[in-house]
Amino acid sequence: MSLEVELKLLLPPSAQERLREQSLLQGLAAERFELINIYCDTPEQTLTQSGMALRLRNKGTQWLQTLKTQGQVEGGLHRRMEWEMPVAGPALEWSELPADVLPSDLNRASVSPIFETRFARSLWVLTVDDSVIELVLDTGSVSTGAAELPLSEIELELKSGSPKALFRVAEQLAAHLPVLPSDINKAERGYRLVNGATDWPVTPNKEAPLSAWTAALCRQCEALPASRGDLTHTLHGLMERGDIHPGLWRGLHDALQTDTEHWGELPGIQRLGQWLVHQSAVQWQEAATEGVKQ
Repeated sequence: MSLEVELKLLLPPSAQERLREQSLLQGLAAERFELINIYCDTPEQTLTQSGMALRLRNKGTQWLQTLKTQGQVEGGLHRRMEWEMPVAGPALEWSELPADVLPSDLNRASVSPIFETRFARSLWVLTVDDSVIELVLDTGSVSTGAAELPLSEIELELKSGSPKALFRVAEQLAAHLPVLPSDINKAERGYRLVNGATDWPVTPNKEAPLSAWTAALCRQCEALPASRGDLTHTLHGLMERGDIHPGLWRGLHDALQTDTEHWGELPGIQRLGQWLVHQSAVQWQEAATEGVKQ
């Protein structure tokens, strides 16, 4: 059992080569490999209903099975428990999984594959102050067989040290690349695809905390072009609150009146991404400070 701590950043496919050229990666060797992940559940989705994800992962000739809990997301920082172990092949080995963690009403006989992710992964190991971070770029898709979604994201996983280092790297990337913080993991994307979910958070009310506004904004950006109306409303609300500069709002607002299909095409998206990553760092620090007080 281990605690997984990571930040996720969405990256437009057109910016992937720019990521590879970033100064923090220069002189570092990248490990590149293909991953196939098969997510399993019952037809009633007992595991995800219990806040868990169970997958089989193939890397070359090796197979692993992994059980993850839903955990929590604070300031974009994902924390969850995971159990991972090698298995003989593409079949679950129940005897190796923690029986006391699995749902008591789980019908193991009905657990079968429901979706899979396939992606190419590039991995760099960074040392930031006294922290070690794995930076990975994943490019591929989530598929149910009947439907498919593209994947293009950066993961910053803390291997040792302080979570502050994750935000330092994220802010450095946001200064040079169009990125968006993401509070959705690959398993959640797969379940949304299986269930035909295409919704996004609506614009919060004026009294809502800034964290609710930034979370809605990120999800609405990702849902373009369908979310155009809500995204326009949210940006206008943030401008009226004084959270984003009127000039940035105007550029984004004007672009949303056109046929922009992807958030990465929006002018000013890099400035917006910088602000969102910074706000994630602030929100995490506030949550961490509050936790210490308690």
